[in-house]
Amino acid sequence: MKKILILSVLLQALTLSAFAQDWAELARYQEANQALLAGEEDPSRVVFMGNSIFERWESTCPEFFAGSYVCRGISGQTTPQMLIRFKQDVVHLNPSVVVILGGTNDIAGNTGPSTLEMIEDNLSSMAEIATANGIKVVMCQLLPAYSYGWAPDVDPRQDIIDLNQWIKEYADAHGYPCVDFYTPMVNPFKALKVEYSVGDGVHPNEAGYAVMAPLVEAAIEQAMAGSSIATQTADDPDIEVWGGKSVIHVKTQAADHLSIYTPDGVCVAEYDLPAGISNLNMAPGTYLVKSLKSTRKIQVR
Repeated sequence: MKKILILSVLLQALTLSAFAQDWAELARYQEANQALLAGEEDPSRVVFMGNSIFERWESTCPEFFAGSYVCRGISGQTTPQMLIRFKQDVVHLNPSVVVILGGTNDIAGNTGPSTLEMIEDNLSSMAEIATANGIKVVMCQLLPAYSYGWAPDVDPRQDIIDLNQWIKEYADAHGYPCVDFYTPMVNPFKALKVEYSVGDGVHPNEAGYAVMAPLVEAAIEQAMAGSSIATQTADDPDIEVWGGKSVIHVKTQAADHLSIYTPDGVCVAEYDLPAGISNLNMAPGTYLVKSLKSTRKIQVR
């Protein structure tokens, strides 16, 4: 009996030690990332960055992720862990869109005490990193939860409501589509509806994901319809400019002249463009793109 107890303690110690060495679980998707990048580039790739809500989505509804959707959810993760692996598991995969959902495990205290402001800082940092790399952002509001089975002393209901309000306000202020998973899935007790839960009051079942799917797909379409850095301006409605991977995309209604400058004012290229879509090869970096009527700041990945 003592030998079994000693072995159990040693196993737990080794597990904790391994977790401490890879706190953000960077190793989790490294091989999958390498395999993805070894294949053909997908201009419509969408990465779902989150926790067990997304991880279980892939295992419950694998067909949802059979195309251009890439799941990078890890069960139990908090937003600081997500932020650490954001470049590896999102930016380096060159997606067009990232869907961000996180915060409920922070409220539960999975990696220690966390204030709403700390969660907000991490979520906004992920959105800023994505935008700086020319990736369009979709923000997601948290699903309702009455309690956490693994953290019975925590009442998350009001924190979820407050965080969701901030997520919506932040998304609106920055022009990001925001997915409201909360409203269609909450019951009068501010809990996840029984018909949408696997039974723990936190994780959706197949019916729950069926509610979530069209909501997030509509937001992804909305994000793809716009540009992540540059947007059409009122004084030049006949031209759209946006950055991609090693390219600046230009869509003009009429012939136009474009000058491209570095942030310190050095002109690096000039083009006389016909009407239509043009793809201008550029090294990664930040550029000022001047047309005849407007100037836009563009990020090339």
